[in-house]
Amino acid sequence: MDAEPEPLKPFTLASLNNEQGVGAHVTLPSIHRKVGLTSLFEDLNEAGLDPETEILEYEVKLADPDISGLLECKEGTEVVHLKRLRYSRGYPLAILNNILVASKMPRPLLLSTSGLYECFRSMGSTPDSAFQRIGAKRACTEEAELLQVDEGSAVISVGRTVYSKSGEVLNVEEDIYDASQYLLTFDLNAS
Repeated sequence: MDAEPEPLKPFTLASLNNEQGVGAHVTLPSIHRKVGLTSLFEDLNEAGLDPETEILEYEVKLADPDISGLLECKEGTEVVHLKRLRYSRGYPLAILNNILVASKMPRPLLLSTSGLYECFRSMGSTPDSAFQRIGAKRACTEEAELLQVDEGSAVISVGRTVYSKSGEVLNVEEDIYDASQYLLTFDLNAS
């Protein structure tokens, strides 16, 4: 009698990288996250995945025509470019790039211990809706160094514009996730 075939292993980018011997990257179980207008920090915290945040950049500048168009504010308005590195389980998971009007910016110290959306809510500006686009790309040198992956590794790019209930733009962000750790899940229904 023939031996039972081995069960198929789930396909992940992490397993593909390991089979090909790419890098010495520690492979962690994927973080599953439903797509919704939620805070990564809060989602990780609720799942017991020990989120930590390192602020890499905090730059105040005046909105040029492109930024004022994105934030729907007047040209010359003070805006903040915020760049953070989010960790989960002690490993870098995501590079978070945000641009927002300076008057809506939480104190940087708060962003080390909580998520941006939580800070917005504490300031009376609850995120209500967003436009989001998700793509894949290869990590550039800086992204690879920050995420501790090989240059050219697959990363997930998430661009999001967040609006308050009144339709005001709260935040424009471009986030880069380590694709070997991050998995988006969708609920799909037949119409």
